[in-house]
Parts: sequence; structure tokens; C-alpha cells
Amino acid sequence: MVEDYAAVNRLVARTHWLTNLRWLAAAGVIATVLGSQWAFGIRLNVVPVFGVTGILLFYNLIFHYHAGRLEARLKDGVSWREVNHFANLQISADLIVLMLLLHYSGGVENPLSSFFIFHMIIASILLSSAATYLQATLATGLFAAMAIVEWRWPAFHHHVQGFLSVELLSDGKFVLASVATLGATVYLTVYLTASIARELRRREAQLVEARDHQEAANDRLHDLEARKSRFMRVAAHQLRAPLGAIQSSLRVVLDGYARQDPEKEREMIARSVSRTESMLSLLNDLLALSRAKESHLEEKGWTRFNLRGIIEKVCALYKPRAGEKGVVLQMGPLAETDRIEADREAIEDVVSNLLSNAIKYTGKGGTVTVASFREGDFIEVQVRDTGIGIPAGEIKDLFTEFYRASNAREVEREGTGLGLSIASEIVKRHGGDISVRSEVGQGSSFSFKLPLAGEQHGS
Repeated sequence: MVEDYAAVNRLVARTHWLTNLRWLAAAGVIATVLGSQWAFGIRLNVVPVFGVTGILLFYNLIFHYHAGRLEARLKDGVSWREVNHFANLQISADLIVLMLLLHYSGGVENPLSSFFIFHMIIASILLSSAATYLQATLATGLFAAMAIVEWRWPAFHHHVQGFLSVELLSDGKFVLASVATLGATVYLTVYLTASIARELRRREAQLVEARDHQEAANDRLHDLEARKSRFMRVAAHQLRAPLGAIQSSLRVVLDGYARQDPEKEREMIARSVSRTESMLSLLNDLLALSRAKESHLEEKGWTRFNLRGIIEKVCALYKPRAGEKGVVLQMGPLAETDRIEADREAIEDVVSNLLSNAIKYTGKGGTVTVASFREGDFIEVQVRDTGIGIPAGEIKDLFTEFYRASNAREVEREGTGLGLSIASEIVKRHGGDISVRSEVGQGSSFSFKLPLAGEQHGS
């Protein structure tokens, strides 16, 4: 069972509060005894009353010390069971002491028997409903036992001189009515206060849950803001470099420094064109990433098609490029059932991106294999290569915008680092998942899963 540490903390604080309240209760008993004798001439047997009050002070000293220890141990962990037992023990001890105080100050004739009600209210705040009803039963039982014993054996009764002109204890109906009234009042109080406490706890739990959700939302918002700032910063940097190079090259041409050397002038213009193409490529990738990140893909534009056709088309498109590099491009086993419902162009972009990267980072004599197979209600596509691989510590960042592995930058300086981010967003928006397994020098295996079209689930 997972402990609700917030609830444990609150219960520990309340048990400590109860020990502080008990100091005031003891002072109130002493003040009531002395004040009633001075103001109203009511003569109590103060020795046993003060003796019981001394017991109250003694065990409260122990309870106060234990409550302090519980608070000190909260960081190390305190179980709910331990604190709950401690709270029940305090309430039970108070009920016994209250019964003794009533016994020595008039018993059933003492109108302060209503103080049992206060303990029931406190029990409802601290304890569960079941535990509170058990405490109500204990309170009623203690009061009934005291009343019956004093009525049956009057010698045990401590009549208060100066308070009542007659001893009501001799009237059995009065005793029965007092016990019944107190019992009914105690249980009614428990029912009402427990209901209120239960509702308050429910509202408190809702507030805590709402607060946790708000904090989680704030954390996500802060994370999104941080990612947005990083995205803008890196995008600006990526665009600034080629723009600066274009500006420098064109300025050389405009200022006439290359006019005497047509070849040099042509080189400056060609460099500007190359940088412009890099910028256009980056802007196209940024637009593609933006579309992929939209909260809802336009499902109305989705169609149902077989993934095999996409794989065959893309492989045919990249086979010449692989041949130029001396890389063997082959199709492995392809799933027989691979019909999906998706944005055909977007899925083609995913396969193209993975296949292009595999060829780019695989050296002469290497192999790139594209395969697919069914896994439950999903179709999984794998693009495996025998290329340079990816350092283990960098795999976790591979699908982050603008990120390129360190060894990939050494092989190919040009690149936006957005291709895998775009592929990841497209797959996720289609309800799928993308992953990678790789080892430096041993190649990589990129996989993405997509849900099969509805009528095929379970076929």
C-alpha cells in the first residue's frame, strides 16, 4: 500500500494540536473547580478531581513528547497506521479521564457530561468514520457503566454539595433518560460531524489533485517555453550563418573585387546559391515540423493504403543514390497485412527520411535493409544499416529539433537536424511510436509502428 504522506503529515500535526489543547483543558478543569467553589459555593471533592487532572497532565506530557518525535521523523517516513493508533489512543484516554472527572464531580447529575460531544467532534476531525463510531460506543459505554454503577451502588456516588437540593441519582428514569440522551446525542454528533469531515476530506483531496494537475501543467508550460526559446535560438543561428555567408559573397561581387577574375566571381555567386538552397531546405523542414506539430492532423485527408507500396516506391527512388555510394539497398521480408489509414505523403516522408539517413551514414560496401512485420494491431517498419552507428549517450536526444549526433556531423557537415524530429512528430500524430537501436561502428536500426486500419484488427 502506498502511503499518502500529505495525509500522514496532516494527522501528525493534528495529534500535536490535540496535545496542546489538552494543556488548556487541564487548566480549565482547575479553574472550574476553584471558580465554582468561590463563586457559587459548590463543594467538590477536590483531591480525586485534582488527582485525575494530574494523570491527564502526566500522560499528555508523554503524548506531547511522542507527537514531537513523530514530527521529527516525518522526513524519514512515518506510517499512517502508527499515527492513527496514536490518535485513537489519545481520544480513548481522554474519554476515560472525562468519565473519572464526571464520577468525582456528581456523576450522572453533572451537566458537563455534554463534554463527551466535544471529544466526538475532535474524533471526527482526526479519525476515520469507523474509528469515530467506535469511540462514540466507548463514550456511551463508559457513561452508561458509571451511571449504572452509581445508581446500583449509591456508595460509589460523589454527590456535589451546594449544586442540587436532591439526589437525582435515586430516580432510575432520570438515569436511563440521561444515558439514552447522551448516547443518542453522541451518535448523532458523530454522524453529522463525520459526514461533514468526509465531505471536507473529499473536497480537500479534489483541491490537492487540482493543485497537482495545475503544477504539472505549469511544469509542462515552462518546459514548452524553454523548448520554444531554444528552438527559436537555434533556428535563428541556423539561418544567420548562411545569410552571413551570402551577404559576404555578394558584397565581394558588388564591390568589384572579383570582377577581374570571372572564375572567382562565379565561385562567389555559386556559393551564395548553395547557401540559399541550404536556407530553403531549412525553411522547408521548419514548415514540415510545424505542420507535424499541429494539435490535430487533418484526418479528412487520410486514405487507406498498403504500406508495402510506399516502401517499394521509396526504395526504388533511393536505389540509384545507394548505388553511387556503393551501398547495397535491399528489401527484407514485408508483411502481408499492412493496410493503414494515414496521410500517405507524410508516411512517405518518414520512410524517405529514415532511408536517406541510412544511406548517408553507411560507407561503401555497407548494406541498408528495409523490412516490415505485423505486431498485434500494429505494423512495424524497420530500416537497418551497417553504418557508423550512434554513440549510446546521444541516442536519447536524437529526435530533438536541430540535434545531430557528433559522429554524423563529422561525416556530413551539412544538415538541419530536423528530419528525425519531423518523422517522430508524424508517427506520434498517427498514434504510433518510433525508436532506435544502435552501436557505434555496428550500424543502426530505426523502427516505427503504426496502427493497422480498423477492419484488420484481429483478422
